[in-house]
Amino acid sequence: MNILVIGHSYVVDSNRQFWNQLAKNENVNVDIIVPNHWSSNLIKTLDYSFNQNTDTNFRKIYPIDCYFVGNGSKYFYHWSKMIKIFFHNKYDLVFVFQETWSLSVAQISLLKAISQNRNSLYYIAVCQNIIKKKLKWVIPWEKLITRSVDRILYCTKEIIDVLNWKKLKKKTHFLPFTYDQNIYEFKIKNIDRKKNKEIIIGYMGRLTEEKGISCLIEACRLLIKENYSIKLLLAGSGPLKDKAADSFVEYVGTFKHTEAHLFYQRINFFVLPSETRSFWKEQFGRVLVESVASGTPIIGSSSGAIPEVLSNLDLDYVFQEGNASDLTSVIKKLIHDMEDINFSIKMEHSNKLNLQKFSHKSVGRDLVNLTFEDLKI
Repeated sequence: MNILVIGHSYVVDSNRQFWNQLAKNENVNVDIIVPNHWSSNLIKTLDYSFNQNTDTNFRKIYPIDCYFVGNGSKYFYHWSKMIKIFFHNKYDLVFVFQETWSLSVAQISLLKAISQNRNSLYYIAVCQNIIKKKLKWVIPWEKLITRSVDRILYCTKEIIDVLNWKKLKKKTHFLPFTYDQNIYEFKIKNIDRKKNKEIIIGYMGRLTEEKGISCLIEACRLLIKENYSIKLLLAGSGPLKDKAADSFVEYVGTFKHTEAHLFYQRINFFVLPSETRSFWKEQFGRVLVESVASGTPIIGSSSGAIPEVLSNLDLDYVFQEGNASDLTSVIKKLIHDMEDINFSIKMEHSNKLNLQKFSHKSVGRDLVNLTFEDLKI
């Protein structure tokens, strides 16, 4: 089976790891198209570079220049290079990780229709989980450029609600964000307050208002007032990096994705305090499954997909987003549970579910089986 994978997020090497592992299958050949350069809100320039750990199994990697770099809706790829790829190669599946209104999807749909890949399977993976009524006028365009799409893949059930609202009548399939099970070492963690050891809470990700950093810091302040010994470790980058002047907050810089497990090892539990905005809400939260893979318990807000991910792991540590008092209560509940010697059984169960539902290996197997089923092989 030959697969062509396309998406601007694959300029980041860790995002290519899922497909690199899938390409280890002797029945699967994977080509991938990545932007030569990309820009983001937090990092001015991202340049593609070959990574021995994430790229060795691809049959071919195509780094291509893009127009409107940094704009996920307007960008598209260099035409002549894309034409060569689509006209010189025959694929069983064309897989695009991009929203359904983007110009790159229009470009790919056109190239697929006029090339030898016109009858190939066509999957699009999307993450938009907000109904944006102001953009209702875009829906006819989305329906037009996705006419030949066989399936739309989603990472959270909220996306289905958006697709139904748009009346994009396509087959769907669950395709979550995944983690590399080969990186993370599962180690059980417990808390013993009788020894008066510092409880270390961790957060890693964008340090922005919508990620709920202020709420997390306030919850830690409330706990300290109740005589809890708390240390908060913040990892990542963003405008709130220098906001917290509290002595209990320690900024530990950024971690490469391949080094994230080192952060989880330093903390007692992880908190993802995301807060919904009109333009964004949490679409998955891959840090949640990575944390559990490390044996580190997790607390999440009620924003977006977080409760769904926690439910899939049989974990119930959810607080009302933006409510520091509620977060404090959930933290105290988790601390109490972690003092129980049987807490390890709960985490082992969650880790088993994690491997079954979110690891590269299990999700890759599911995707291959789906493709073979759609190909009627």
